[in-house]
Amino acid sequence: MKAYTIVDLGFGDAGKGTTVDYLSCLTPNTLIVRYNGGPQAAHNVVTAKGVHHTFAQFGSGTLVPTVKTYLSKYMWVEPLSMLSENESLKRAGVTDALSRLLIDEDAQVVTPFHRSANRIKERKNKHGSCGMGMGEAVSDSLNGLVLTVATLSNPEKSIRILRDIQEKKRAECIGTRDSDEDMKVLNDPKAPQLAYEIYQYLLEQVNVVKEVGFNKFDQLIFEGAGGILLDENYGFHPHTMWTTTTTENVKKIWSGETKTLGIIRTYSTRHGNGPFVSEARLPFIDQYNIPNQWQGKFRTGAFDLVVTKYAVEVNGGVDALVVTHTDELYPKICDSYKGYELTAPTKGNLEQQQKVTDRLFQCKPHITDLTEPFINEISDRLQLPVFMESFGVRSCDKRLHDRNC
Repeated sequence: MKAYTIVDLGFGDAGKGTTVDYLSCLTPNTLIVRYNGGPQAAHNVVTAKGVHHTFAQFGSGTLVPTVKTYLSKYMWVEPLSMLSENESLKRAGVTDALSRLLIDEDAQVVTPFHRSANRIKERKNKHGSCGMGMGEAVSDSLNGLVLTVATLSNPEKSIRILRDIQEKKRAECIGTRDSDEDMKVLNDPKAPQLAYEIYQYLLEQVNVVKEVGFNKFDQLIFEGAGGILLDENYGFHPHTMWTTTTTENVKKIWSGETKTLGIIRTYSTRHGNGPFVSEARLPFIDQYNIPNQWQGKFRTGAFDLVVTKYAVEVNGGVDALVVTHTDELYPKICDSYKGYELTAPTKGNLEQQQKVTDRLFQCKPHITDLTEPFINEISDRLQLPVFMESFGVRSCDKRLHDRNC
């Protein structure tokens, strides 16, 4: 059996989806394991024939027939947007996505009330959220207010928890106009019952499991969401995700060997607020990352070697690199920061990470010209082999470099 772990070495959007899709095409009897994140993911895949889908809660190999997805207990599920994504997959020609979906019974649920509260707060605070409610759900779970997939088998308990979440979110958003669409959700007394009925409709079509028989598959692909630089423990607080974006969760799910592929673009990117030392306006347009009201514009900059080395270090290393967007080369990189050296922190020390964030906002990049082709230079500087490069948006726009990885 082959097993790969896909992890983003940046702030996200490096090309995890297209990498997972390509590997799935090579070995159709594949199980994709989502090991973190939730409905905020946006992994874009374009087939050789031009069919496009943005994956959020289904594995990014779902366009390949027979490939299945397992949403692990470290994945947050949002049933309403999952059903919406399923409809989008149907339009792309995939009619059996739900039947190929396995959901761990311990996975936790993001509710419409989390999403509405998130959006109300984001309009005021501009944290840089995706507006999907995941941060609200995680925050509530840390205080004992949580709805799991297993709980959904108990109607009375589920509806009670949904009402408790709705009431808590409504109290937190007092002062918002009642005409606000999101506030209407928090005020609607019928919403908890309706949400539960939709959840039941979904659960009739998917497979809820206690465990998965990994050995039934020829290939496992552990697909991460977000990037290591947004990790809840090692990211630059407070501009982070409420999830572990390193490969730590994979080690808890799978005891076998896996090849860890670190995904990078040829230039750095970032959504939303937060430090971005090498930021610059580059002449590249990403058609799948257009500005939106929750995250703002899609930020770009020279490839940042400093934070990439940092990401590799806090992850405990990677086995090889996948380099995407090699058709969009910027001839410069950031190889250091002027007057500051970024070092790995103590895990979960948010006060320390806040200080790092404050310092990064003040940092100036040292920008240097590439002295050799990008792939060669970055491979040399990171002392990592390149497994594959992607030179276009389609799943066929790939070139393998290291077949033995």
